[in-house]
Parts: sequence; C-alpha cells; structure tokens
Amino acid sequence: MIILFIALPGLIVFVDFIGFLFKGKHIVGKFLLGLAELGSLIILPYMYAGFGNKNVCCADEIDTATFSPPHQLTIAAIILLCLICYTFSKFRNQISSPILEVIINVVILIGIVLNVFIGLHTTESIYAIFGNLPIILLGILMLVKNQKLFLDIPIIETKTDMNKLELIAWKILATKPLFKFPVLFVLCLPILLGITFCSYPKGGTFTTKLDLNN
Repeated sequence: MIILFIALPGLIVFVDFIGFLFKGKHIVGKFLLGLAELGSLIILPYMYAGFGNKNVCCADEIDTATFSPPHQLTIAAIILLCLICYTFSKFRNQISSPILEVIINVVILIGIVLNVFIGLHTTESIYAIFGNLPIILLGILMLVKNQKLFLDIPIIETKTDMNKLELIAWKILATKPLFKFPVLFVLCLPILLGITFCSYPKGGTFTTKLDLNN
C-alpha cells in the first residue's frame, strides 16, 4: 500500500510527460495532474526529507532526515522558493518582466539540479525513480511552458521601454533552448555556491543521511 502511495503520483507524471513528448500537450486531466503535483512536489518530499529530525546512521532513508539539522532551513527555503516559482508559472496567464522570467526559470532549474543531486546519491532506487525523477520531469515541463508563453508575446511588445539589464534578460529568454538552458544553468551556479557557503557549518561538513550510510 505504501509503495502504491509513493509510486502513483510518479506514474501519473511519467504518463503525462511521455504524452507531452509525442503530442506537445498534457494528456492527463488537470485535476489528476494537480493531485500528482501535490503528491510529487509537496507530500512525498516532506515525508522523505524528514525536516526537524536528526541524521540516524544505518537507518532506512524514510526514517531519518535527508539533510543534517544545520542545513535543513536552507534546503527548506530553496524548496519553498522553487514551489512558489512553479506555482506562479502554473497558474499565470501572461508573461512577466524579462528579469523576473529569468529568475523564475533559474529557480525552477535549481530545483531540477537539487533533485538530480539527491537522486544520484540515494541508496534506494525507488525513491529516486518515484520521488526525484517526477519532480525533475515536472520542472522540465514547466520550463517548456514558460518558453512557449514567452514566444507567444510579439517581439515589438517585449522590447518596448526596456533598460539594458531587461534587454539582456530578454535576449537570454529569446535564445534557442539549446543555448538558453546552459546560460540559465550558469546563472544557477552563483546562487548555489552562495547558498552552500552560507549554510556550510563552521568546523563541520555538509552531511546528508546518504553520507551516514557510507
């Protein structure tokens, strides 16, 4: 029963992602996809992360905290920021300013990178496949949606009354995905490095429950 609870949201996301690849649109109903998003982005991560708990050596991954107590607040802040950007992107009907668009895409990409990192280091493949992978796929789909929404705006309208920084952001957004996403990834690095530096405990190490099992 627990396995089904963990796997069901991921299976729904997988089906929708594959359908999107072939048809270019979501094939799962909005209500069902919303439930899958709720499970994949909020409920399961909260259960897995174990915020407030301590790392317990040799314990099952679901029974101990993913990150050591000194880092839990930072990781929780990152997750919350990613959720805000994802939710904003999901329910909006129009494009934001170029700078805000770049920030939104960068934050969603950080969420993808974070889940790739956690998934590669987990000792239980089921958590990576049905926990981290669905989040990664949802993030990719949201980045695609944001790209399509941006491309629907007339070029003349997007370039009206822009300062230099906004124009640079607009050029990044207008770049083809093959070049755009590497640029966004580079923009992720200063943020991730800053977060890592600020959260690194004095005289300690960045410890996750994955490290304790090694």
